[in-house]
Amino acid sequence: MEMNLNNPWVYEELAKPENSTCLTDELIDRILALPHDALRQDLEQIIRYHISWGCDDISDEYDNETFDGSLFNALILIAEVGTPDSSLETVLDVMRQSSEFLLCHICDCGHHVFPPTLYKLGQHRLDRLLAFVKEEGVDTYSKCEVFPAVVQIALRQPERREEVVDWFRQVLRFATETLPEGDAFDSELAGLQVCDIIDLQATELKPELEALFETGFVCEGICGSYTSVIRDLSDSCYIGRLEDCILDIHERYEDFRERFTDKLEC
Repeated sequence: MEMNLNNPWVYEELAKPENSTCLTDELIDRILALPHDALRQDLEQIIRYHISWGCDDISDEYDNETFDGSLFNALILIAEVGTPDSSLETVLDVMRQSSEFLLCHICDCGHHVFPPTLYKLGQHRLDRLLAFVKEEGVDTYSKCEVFPAVVQIALRQPERREEVVDWFRQVLRFATETLPEGDAFDSELAGLQVCDIIDLQATELKPELEALFETGFVCEGICGSYTSVIRDLSDSCYIGRLEDCILDIHERYEDFRERFTDKLEC
């Protein structure tokens, strides 16, 4: 796949080894000063360019002098200028890739890359996020990034809490129906979802949680037993915190600098 970019210099900057995960505030502002529609098109092209190559464009021996971080950066920048249609679907297409692909490009930083971007692009497309969670053939640890993004909707927009709780209710019922087969929902994903429901303090979901645990397919090593989950649902120390999902783009990069630079430049 060839790219026909409106602003070729953006890709050149994002691909520089020194910018792999550490865009400066000045560069961020310079990029975001571009016309947003043209920038969105460029970022979507960059993302799909990497998808078309899979892991073939990264050497088995890549290091901080050769690593191309343009996909990593594009997934963060697209949150600022993207649309809830094409841009959201482009991000979900990245999450549909293999665990090997995601390890190549994101390392194990997905929890800090995807939820903020999904929140910004998908907060008004819960239908698409629900459909994605129900898809077969998507890696468990990609799907689980959707849950904290949806929790953030209720935390940041309390008037939408009932809508969010109902969204999780639909996921719980789907999981309960499909867990024995495990094609679209496995025991680990069930356990991970329960952890986010605890963060949401969604006591309204006790009946659905009981039905889920009765299947015997919930990974209790992740979320605990049904008894402990019901206890934790009413324990205020488990309430999800807003700062767990950083939305300001400058703060996101500062967080990456503090947490992951060595890991992503290994």
